[in-house]
Amino acid sequence: MPGVDPESMSKGFLPMVEPGVYPDNMSKGFLPMEEPGVYPDNMSKGFLPMEEPGVYPDNMSKGFLPMEKPEVDPANMSQELLSMEVPETLYYMKSGKTMMPSDALEDENSGFNPLGDGEQQKRRDDSTVPDQGDFKIESSPCFLLTVRIIRMRNLQRVDALSQADCYVSLWLPTATCERSRTKTVRNSDNPVWNETFYFRIQSQVKNVLELTVYDEDFATPDDHLLCALFDTAKLPLERTVILYFKPSPNAKEELEVEFKLEVASGPHETIATNGVLVCRELCCLEVEVAEKTKQKSKKELSLTVKGSFEGTQDIVLGPNGVVSPSCPTEFHYIKYAEPTLDVMLPKKRHYHPWSCRYSTETGSPVVMLNSLPMGRKTTIAEEKRFDLNVTAKTCNCSCHQDLDMRFGFNLCSEEMAFLGKRKRYVASALKNVFHLPHDLQDQEVPVVAIITTGGGLKSMTGLYGSLMGLKKLNLLDCITYISGLSGTTWTMANLYRDAYWSQKDLDSHIGEAQKQATKCKMGCFSMDRMKYYNKQLCQRKEEGYRTSFIDLWGLMIEYLLNDGKDPHKLSEQQEALCDGQNPLPIYVSVCVRDSYSTNDFKEWVEFTPYEVGLLKYGAFIRTEHFGSEFFMGRLLKKLPESRICYLQGMWSSIFSVNLLQIWGLSHSSEDFWKKWTQDRIEDVDEDPVLPTRPHELRTRMYTPPGPLSSALRGALTDRFSVAQHHNFLKGYQLHNNYMENQHFCRWKDTVLDSRPNQLMQNSDHLGMIDAGFFINTSSAPLLRPQREVDVIIYLSYTTGSHTSSLDKACKYYSEQKIPFPTISLTDEDKKNLKECYIFQDSDLPGCPIVIFLPLVNDTFQEYKAPGVKRCCSEMEEGQLDLTSRCSPYCMFSVRYTDENYRKLLNLSEYNILNNSQMIMEALQTAMQRRRQKIHFELLVSVEAGRCEIALPQITLDVCVNASTMDQDGILSQDLISQTSQQGDGTMQLNPDGKQRTSLIKIESSLCYLLTVRVIRARNIHQADVLSHTDCYVSLWLPTASNEKFQTKAIENCKDPVWNETFYFRIQSQVKNVLELALYDKDVVTQDDHLFTVYFDIAKLSLGEEVFMHFKCDSQRQEELEVGFALDNISGPPETIITNGVLVSRKICCLEVQVVEKKTKKKKEKKSKKEFSFKVQGSYEGTQDIMLGSNLVFSSSSPAKFHYARYKQPMLDVTLPGTKRPPSSQSYVYDTGSPNVELHSIPSGKNMILAEGKGFDLYAKAEDCPDHLDVRLGFDLCIQEQDFLCKRQNYVIPALKKVLQLEQDLLDHETPVVAIMTTGGGMRSLTALYGSLRGLKKLNVLDCATYLTGLSGTTWTMSNLYRDADWSQKDLDKQISEARKHMTKCKINSFSLEYLKYYKKQLCQRKREGRKTSFIDLWGLVLESFLHDGKDNHRLSDQQRAIDHGQNPLPIYTAVNVKNNYSTMDFKEWVEFTPYEVGLQKYGVFVRAEDFGSEFFMGRLMKKVPESRICFLEGMWSSLFSFNVLYIWNLSHSSEDFWHRWTRDQIDNIEEEPPLPVKPQELRTRLFTPPGPLGSALRAALADRVCIAQEHNFLKGFQMHNDYLENPHFCRWKDTVLDTFPNQLTQSDEFLSLVDTGFFINTSVMPLLKPERKVDVILHLNYSAGSQIQALDQTCKYCSEQGILFPRVDLSEEDRKKLKECYFFDGAETPGAPVLLFFPLVNDTFQKYKAPGQKRSESEMEDGKVDLYGCCSPYSTYSLQYTEKAYDSLVQLAEYNILNNEDLIIQALHTAVARKRQIKK
Repeated sequence: MPGVDPESMSKGFLPMVEPGVYPDNMSKGFLPMEEPGVYPDNMSKGFLPMEEPGVYPDNMSKGFLPMEKPEVDPANMSQELLSMEVPETLYYMKSGKTMMPSDALEDENSGFNPLGDGEQQKRRDDSTVPDQGDFKIESSPCFLLTVRIIRMRNLQRVDALSQADCYVSLWLPTATCERSRTKTVRNSDNPVWNETFYFRIQSQVKNVLELTVYDEDFATPDDHLLCALFDTAKLPLERTVILYFKPSPNAKEELEVEFKLEVASGPHETIATNGVLVCRELCCLEVEVAEKTKQKSKKELSLTVKGSFEGTQDIVLGPNGVVSPSCPTEFHYIKYAEPTLDVMLPKKRHYHPWSCRYSTETGSPVVMLNSLPMGRKTTIAEEKRFDLNVTAKTCNCSCHQDLDMRFGFNLCSEEMAFLGKRKRYVASALKNVFHLPHDLQDQEVPVVAIITTGGGLKSMTGLYGSLMGLKKLNLLDCITYISGLSGTTWTMANLYRDAYWSQKDLDSHIGEAQKQATKCKMGCFSMDRMKYYNKQLCQRKEEGYRTSFIDLWGLMIEYLLNDGKDPHKLSEQQEALCDGQNPLPIYVSVCVRDSYSTNDFKEWVEFTPYEVGLLKYGAFIRTEHFGSEFFMGRLLKKLPESRICYLQGMWSSIFSVNLLQIWGLSHSSEDFWKKWTQDRIEDVDEDPVLPTRPHELRTRMYTPPGPLSSALRGALTDRFSVAQHHNFLKGYQLHNNYMENQHFCRWKDTVLDSRPNQLMQNSDHLGMIDAGFFINTSSAPLLRPQREVDVIIYLSYTTGSHTSSLDKACKYYSEQKIPFPTISLTDEDKKNLKECYIFQDSDLPGCPIVIFLPLVNDTFQEYKAPGVKRCCSEMEEGQLDLTSRCSPYCMFSVRYTDENYRKLLNLSEYNILNNSQMIMEALQTAMQRRRQKIHFELLVSVEAGRCEIALPQITLDVCVNASTMDQDGILSQDLISQTSQQGDGTMQLNPDGKQRTSLIKIESSLCYLLTVRVIRARNIHQADVLSHTDCYVSLWLPTASNEKFQTKAIENCKDPVWNETFYFRIQSQVKNVLELALYDKDVVTQDDHLFTVYFDIAKLSLGEEVFMHFKCDSQRQEELEVGFALDNISGPPETIITNGVLVSRKICCLEVQVVEKKTKKKKEKKSKKEFSFKVQGSYEGTQDIMLGSNLVFSSSSPAKFHYARYKQPMLDVTLPGTKRPPSSQSYVYDTGSPNVELHSIPSGKNMILAEGKGFDLYAKAEDCPDHLDVRLGFDLCIQEQDFLCKRQNYVIPALKKVLQLEQDLLDHETPVVAIMTTGGGMRSLTALYGSLRGLKKLNVLDCATYLTGLSGTTWTMSNLYRDADWSQKDLDKQISEARKHMTKCKINSFSLEYLKYYKKQLCQRKREGRKTSFIDLWGLVLESFLHDGKDNHRLSDQQRAIDHGQNPLPIYTAVNVKNNYSTMDFKEWVEFTPYEVGLQKYGVFVRAEDFGSEFFMGRLMKKVPESRICFLEGMWSSLFSFNVLYIWNLSHSSEDFWHRWTRDQIDNIEEEPPLPVKPQELRTRLFTPPGPLGSALRAALADRVCIAQEHNFLKGFQMHNDYLENPHFCRWKDTVLDTFPNQLTQSDEFLSLVDTGFFINTSVMPLLKPERKVDVILHLNYSAGSQIQALDQTCKYCSEQGILFPRVDLSEEDRKKLKECYFFDGAETPGAPVLLFFPLVNDTFQKYKAPGQKRSESEMEDGKVDLYGCCSPYSTYSLQYTEKAYDSLVQLAEYNILNNEDLIIQALHTAVARKRQIKK
């Protein structure tokens, strides 16, 4: 072997294989390498392959694989890149096993096992071991990352006298512990390095490479020029990528780097993760010194494993063979982080005879630890005196028990067990407090928590008083959690020394606390005490803790609160929780970082007697282990648990203040100093731009601060003292997808969250301070969703503003998307706080109720106890000075007088007792919510795609999928055949579809027999002048029978008795409301209607008979007595179809035929015979058949009737003859007027109804198929869902271009943008063209998914959508065409020729079966206004314009109204799209081409040709549908004055006996009819001039029994008839549709359907008059309905003078869309003709656009514009869009950011 220069061997030596060979140049005791590589000077970029891995030559960075021979001199590589290959011979592979070093394969019996035992190997082969909670064991591949630093260009000069001497430092802490660097290229602005580095990275870890460029200096520290942070997850596999990094987009400097990512050879690495942190494979290296000969000299060895837990350790060889330490030295290191062992051997002296001098040599071998065989002792060095042996072992994590900390975000098992025990106490306490008749179930028990704030001795004392008040109310046992910080932790720690403190009287605890609070505190500075402090701190340091002034403060607190040493520890508080006898205490702190303000970096830490953990990372350790030393989740050095006084010092560390904190106290903001206190980090785009997925980080450039900035930052952010504890997260690495983890995102609020290399897992110590330095609240741990807290009792003891910390907390939780109620206090309340406030938000899921109890002296000044006033001598007791400078309760006060202590205690107790009612109400609300939640979970617990239905009460949940819908979007009959009968009487449904579109139910539901006995009435008031009433009772139950029944009339009697019985067959799943109306019969005039009682049959119990007394008038003692009985009925159950709101029942078809008889020919008679058939309640009603002399009617054309099978249908027949047929054995009836009960007709068989001389009458009844021609459901239709997918292809590129994104958005990141318009006649038509052209020029039009309109904007929309690609073209042509029609003379539209055309069209429309009105004529007039001729365009034709997603989906809006009701009292939103028309409230939709056709019970009965769109335009803009009330509203904005005459007089009445009312049941109500004058006045006020009426496609449907509890119906439940199911829309023959503007001038409602998931709304307002009135009305309406909509806050100044655009981000309303409001105003357009281009003097006139003046040409009723007026309005609308481009882009950015935060 060739000799090797030992100077080149200073770094690495192979482990010995053949000991005993020692060449001269191997004095260190290591075997020579087989083939040492040769490294010429010009080879710094690549290294020859070595036979054995583990050697590091001088010029090779540690921890990287060597590369093969370079064949090109790098000096000539300025233009082309080195070609290189990674050696594949570095490792040998054993099939199916782990990667082994080559020397391990030489001995097959070596016992090598990478896992240590067979069981672990088995676990590893299984890839993933499932575990509880978020903990996962994964087998994950490693990648080989090759990084080649090529060059730097255009580097700016740093030194004054020379160019830069640059080198690049590479740091990838997840792959190696060492920083690597290139050589230094001197005096060059364009240095070229061409050096290559290798990293082995774990694919599931967030690997962020930091590339830092330095200028090397000799005298001073190297200058830090720039640093690029690059996420390697962006790199594609198996591809070489060259990237250019620039400090800023416009910078000329750029760093050129080449990357390549490949799959590394070898087995996968076993990791443990909770989705945020990753625990990697850990190894333990044991180093042992085996001494051969004993010597008297002392030798020292130094061993270092960088990145290991231990770092560097020394071994001392003493005299006589004594080795210190005696046990083997251990190093714990990450297996795949390229670990190396650096050995510093003892120094040796050699005598050189030729120079007569001694030389000293020190061996420094480096061993690659991955080259060591696992589990086998290996000698790495042999000396004369000793051998150095090492053994590597694995410490793999195969299950969660292998870790000494808990990994996950759920609650620990001890806390779960505690909750189970605590619920027994809470349930018993709630039962006693509220006198409940039965025990609460576990699911019904609310979780109540006490949250406290800090405040020093004041908060400690105040908490004692508050707890005493809760104890007296028996509410202390209702509490599950109590959390504290600062001073309240002193109270909690003292209380929990007593294991049963909450079960006892608190007087002894309060007395002890008073003694300590009032004693002199000077003793804590005595000499003896100082010696005690010194002794305790020295002992703490010896134990291994890092001491600070905070520990001294903790010892001082010990003295302040106790008489002597307090040995109590936090874990000992478990005894106080063992039986659930006390609330669980939670102590709160925050983790901070040096050089960062608390606002910029803080992480919540919670302490309980069970564990301590960081909420953000889901990492928890046992309480007794807090402070011990951990590495990669393993407890490596156990320290004694701290006494609780040290924790109290940390929890209330007032000495952790810094200058920024002091500044914040006086200025409430740190923004002024951000320039100096925050890192200068900028997102940059690498070139070329790599696609970024959601979990990948943007490339960022860090620019270091200068010396002055660094010094100023240190002065501002350095804290006086911080409690530091060993970091139990040490060693962990962050998961690659940690930024997408919902648990991490919940608490992601620091500036370092997107810089994983700087987060807490890399710190040696945790710096912890009082949480009050961020927000003075301890609420964060209680808002973990796993704790499910229902009620928070918020006890505030803050100094200064009590609402400040609450407001900050509310703002913080809103920003973090954590459910917390909105805090709304008036200015008056903030100035003079009351003792208690309740805040709740029932619409926000998971939001707790907050009971806010500030420590204020309000009524306590006058009352010594609730309801007990103070006498004059006691008034002094009520005088407490809490806030002034001279207050004895200052936060820094450490001593109180007895009087001050007692006053504060009494005040805090009184404030609890005095507000007991509010606390009780909150608890009752929480219990009610719990019960509702249980009920809701039962309703939705059906598994999607499969439902089990128990017979005989069969419920079939049908998930309608794409494959189960026919071409019309209607439920296919074939779906029902997919069910299969099982042996256990269960039916299963497994649809094959892909995309769920709606959820309907096909139920087989029982019918009941309802017996109603009308008994009597008492004390009926006299209606006639001369006599008593002649009373009868009318019974109407439209869901059971189509007829009204009535009793006989009892004449001249005020106490009539009837005793008549009526029977009804009712459907159990239908809302059956019986109407009992009392009438006074009159002979001459119409019967007098006295009153009507509405009674919900659902209140009745099955099998019971009830006699009810309805108290109709308590003063006159009028009452109606009725008996009810509800029984099962024989026969099969009825099959119904329902969506939870509407019910479609079983319908049948009756065919009636007249068949002529064969008779002898006689002389023809010319008389005609008429047959009349009637089925009341059927779709057809009555049909007449005329028989002529030739009997032209035959069996080929029967009369058909469609009717509900179980509604007691009856066929009434009127025949021409009156004689009875001769055959008495036939099935015949009275030929005069026979009535046939249709349920008696056998299904599918012909039956003779009558026989005459010349004819026979037959009837046949058949069941109609369960096939609906309407869509029942609240989801989007199939066609719209398909459109949304196609539209993404246009929206994503458009957003990328508009927002200048680096790569395309993913589907779930793409916001849904909608353009919403208002009405305004020709003004809105014209302005919308301008606005759309502006959006087109900004490329925002292609970002829009929906476009909604009403009134005049529907004219623009319908014109545009004639062109299938209108939004992809220039709009100038469309605008020019509209201009022609807007400026033409309109008088021609009323010419004789046009009037004839109108008449012809209306007659044709009437013949088609439609009900015509003046609105249809208005539609034809509009057609002539906007077109040159007849417009054949139809709404369904617009499907061509959206079939590829090329245009936004148009939505037109209208409202359905009722006669005799104002629009405010009754209106229902109707939406029109090219696909379907429907009412959102009921979840029922028909195809657009079927709108106007006739339906019955969801079946299409008569197809009517689709209307031309001009008729729809007439309806959408029906300005003639006004009434007197609407005119009144325009001037008075309220109808309240007329409610007395325009609303029904309805009163809730009590029945006797009272029946229990469940949520879905209606109260019994009494309707008193108005008098003649009232009815006439109501008609005059509410009747509309004209209205558009279309056939009602809801006809025949009935309301579901639980419809009022359905969330979809409740969303739009805003009419006075919503609780009167018999009068709702499904009972009407026609829909009455009017312009939406008659309610609110907005088309936004269809966009607020949660199924559409709209993220951004561009609100284009073209209203006349007030521009913000419609927006205010919308905001108010949505707030009342619980619909998510951003809050609109405009100052009075803005309302007086509106700007062109307003941005409402809806941050205060989570889930609300972003709103951009564009009022039509002339603001900067007066001076600017285009954004940034001022008008010249000659152009100023063009900017004067009079929009709303008295002489304005743009009145809503203007039908013709001049060309100048038209052009000016178009230009103004366009300008207002273009001039606010920044706000539009800001809104889009906001929406994208929100979408990225949502869980995929």
